[in-house]
Amino acid sequence: MAKSAKPAKSAENKKVQPRLPALMHDYLQDLVRSGLYGNNPTEVAKSLIEKGVMQAIADRHIDVRRKGRRKAG
Repeated sequence: MAKSAKPAKSAENKKVQPRLPALMHDYLQDLVRSGLYGNNPTEVAKSLIEKGVMQAIADRHIDVRRKGRRKAG
């Protein structure tokens, strides 16, 4: 029996595991059912975090970073 190929982990991706109150997890489940942001709570959370960061950039709360360049600290 052949194993399914998994994509190689990108060195550019880092894992974050936020803890959320139960109510927030319920909201993530509601969004999973809507299908608008992902197919599971992790995908929905990732989409919303990315959207929030992009909004913070647009609102000039943080600066745009160039790929491959990281700020110290």
